[in-house]
Amino acid sequence: MNINDFNSKVNLPKVVSKLGLKVNDFNFIRMPIFGWYARAKTGNFIGNVFDFFETSEWKTLYSNILNNFEDCMDFKLPRSDYAEKTLFKNQYLHMQYQSAWVLSKQEVAKHRARHGEKVMYFKDILMAAGMPGFLENEIGYLTENVVKAFPKLNLGAKHKYKKVLVIPTFCTPKHICSFELAKFQSPNEREKIYMNGEMGWYGQVDTEVAKDFNELKIKPAFTWNYKADFWIEHPLKLSDAVDTNQLIQIWSEVKRSKFKDDPVDRLIGMEGNASVEHHIASLTHQQIQELEKRTAKKLMPYWIEAKEQQFTVHGKTFVRRGTSYFLIKEREEEQLTNFALEIKEIRKRGEDFFWCGFIHHNESLVPFEMNDKYFTSSYLFAKGVRTQFLRLGMGIPFINEKYVKQLLSMIQLTSYKVQVVPEEPTPKK
Repeated sequence: MNINDFNSKVNLPKVVSKLGLKVNDFNFIRMPIFGWYARAKTGNFIGNVFDFFETSEWKTLYSNILNNFEDCMDFKLPRSDYAEKTLFKNQYLHMQYQSAWVLSKQEVAKHRARHGEKVMYFKDILMAAGMPGFLENEIGYLTENVVKAFPKLNLGAKHKYKKVLVIPTFCTPKHICSFELAKFQSPNEREKIYMNGEMGWYGQVDTEVAKDFNELKIKPAFTWNYKADFWIEHPLKLSDAVDTNQLIQIWSEVKRSKFKDDPVDRLIGMEGNASVEHHIASLTHQQIQELEKRTAKKLMPYWIEAKEQQFTVHGKTFVRRGTSYFLIKEREEEQLTNFALEIKEIRKRGEDFFWCGFIHHNESLVPFEMNDKYFTSSYLFAKGVRTQFLRLGMGIPFINEKYVKQLLSMIQLTSYKVQVVPEEPTPKK
């Protein structure tokens, strides 16, 4: 059990309410991988379930939640001494790195080091070296004070290089999700010391979207990551250096953030190898439709041709091309379906689970959901797809009966990272 697993299973709004706090004082955010966080509507507090309890209670928080907050669970947790111990161990380690980074930021302003013939504050060394942006972009300085304060992190061996930068990435503006070190002379050569879940964004969120880490040296900015979208509060400027792939990524992931200049307008204006036609396979069906309207170009046929995924299942090579699946043979292809499934999430409703996403059929994209039981056998899968087609008015699906098992395996291969999310209860009237 780790802190992300725990945060994802404990419903933080319900816990806050049961603790006697006003739920309306917070905005609650549930992120993929990292789970629930609460952001105070006034002040700068951002916290997960641990932050609503005293540090002295963390060691037994697992059993406390199971014993006293059983009605606040999105998903069931087993009673387990081992899970409780590993959860506390993971939280304690994470907070050690979090605190080491906080102290390292303070060291930037008050610690002195030799630079050339002079002894200077490290913040002034950064200025003199042409890296003023690091002062505002959450970069720390690994000093002897940091090493001694956190002996269990074994950072002493890294300190011997002198002038070592502490470089975090973030999942919230207050929570790191990685801890890297780099020599002052070569900040791009970063050594990953710790990671919680996955990498986040570098820099100071809610400033300017940078092309890459290099831009953080010279100005307040941050590198784009989907987690940043949960925390943006002001319209963002895009760096002039942001490229086509980054614009497509931003356009694909943005749900909340606003921009001073439209990423899509910037994307349409790209020319040469950076133009959208050279990156068409990276776009979604909905994006292609929007680009067709805004550019008056017919892009859908090229997109369908460019969408291809290849898999080897049971010694045979299968491919998803456009909106169908095929078996690749020596001299020919054998069509397996006249549709393709795109799974976006799995929703929990009571004790049942539903696979949700889109059916790609010809040039149509239709949302669907199917009970998990239909993905447990070839017979049920074929029956479930047929029912979906009839219910959605799409006619009769074609499924090659010889390869239904392999087809089901392919769909599962592309869905293993799909998030399982609890269904929000219907508000009482």
